[in-house]
Amino acid sequence: MTVRTIEYLLNKFGAGKSPGSSEYVDLIDTLADDRNAVYFSGTAPTDTEANPLWFNTTTNVLSVYDGEWFVAGGAAGPTGATGATGQTGATGQTGATGPGVATGGTTGQYLTKVDGTDYNTQWSTLDLNGKQDVVANVSSTEIGYLDGVTSAIQTQIDAKAPLASPNLTGTPTAPLATTGTNTTQIATTSFVQQELNILTTGAPAALNTLDELAAALGDDANYAASITTALGLKAPLASPTFTGTVAGVTKAHVGLGNVDNTTDASKPVSTAQQTALDLKANLAGPTFTGTTTINAIADATTTTAARGAGYMGVPQSAAATTGAYTIVAADAGEHIYSTATRTITIPANASVAFPIGTAITFIAATGTTVTIAITTDTLLLAGAGTTGSRTLAPFGMATAIKITSTSWIISGNGLT
Repeated sequence: MTVRTIEYLLNKFGAGKSPGSSEYVDLIDTLADDRNAVYFSGTAPTDTEANPLWFNTTTNVLSVYDGEWFVAGGAAGPTGATGATGQTGATGQTGATGPGVATGGTTGQYLTKVDGTDYNTQWSTLDLNGKQDVVANVSSTEIGYLDGVTSAIQTQIDAKAPLASPNLTGTPTAPLATTGTNTTQIATTSFVQQELNILTTGAPAALNTLDELAAALGDDANYAASITTALGLKAPLASPTFTGTVAGVTKAHVGLGNVDNTTDASKPVSTAQQTALDLKANLAGPTFTGTTTINAIADATTTTAARGAGYMGVPQSAAATTGAYTIVAADAGEHIYSTATRTITIPANASVAFPIGTAITFIAATGTTVTIAITTDTLLLAGAGTTGSRTLAPFGMATAIKITSTSWIISGNGLT
């Protein structure tokens, strides 16, 4: 290697020449021996006197500073002419055989897998010893050689049933399926009998076949509908309703064995009933015996009861003493007391049918004016005979008496 100095390269740059490639390589080798002679960075040095050479670590380009940075080697020249074709090189060594389909098999061989790698196969020879394989594409000589073997194989093949639609002879057997199996497994006669035994468990011998069951149902395919229709023609035990003429029922059936078809007038009464009737007096013209006691009616002039036999009082109504009020049936024979100005209405006979002779008294307290009104019936003022509503002044008292089904007459003090 020839060592090229920086000065040598600068002189070439100054003369407008570019160093050759060998000179460029020599310079790099020189700089590698003395790393301090060049500035290694991705950016240009600021002190160009101390670092006239700059190796751009980003672009891997060496530049020289001579007033400005020049790329070592100069600009690329035009492409030169294509050189002559060189001599053919020696054939390289054959590489190792990769995985794939093996070649070179002979007649009668077959491909087998070598390992788990895709397409990694080898040719193998068929071993017919004790096998039942069918060999294809073998020569006539091989067929003659194997004739004894193939005859035995064919005999065994003939004794086998095909997988598709086999026609079995003799008494073939199969595993017994467990109870309740519902798959495509073959059902043996033992399995069928096993399931039938389960189906008919507990059934009496006379009802353990479909024919016997059909006979018990009268061979009626619509047995359920027939029974429903028949039941619809029956009366319930609880509260039955019969139609048409009921026959066949006797008095003994209903516990009336002693009942005869006797007219009401001729029907006897029991001894106990007759004894009780004999102790009663007739309503019309009764005849009493022994000592007769009659409950006395209280003297109306001495009783203090507001109600009762012979009472003289006029009880006060339970109605409120204020607010508008319509007379009700319970007010008959009572007085209605008012402590505030209001209207009391006598209802029509169609609403409350007071009996004729019903008397109702109205009393007004101090400072209270009561209007006594009537609806569709008639209210007459005693003495004057005029009709319509009446006004009762404070401390006034008046009595209305029903004289017909639809008319009342009223009279009192303070009544206008």
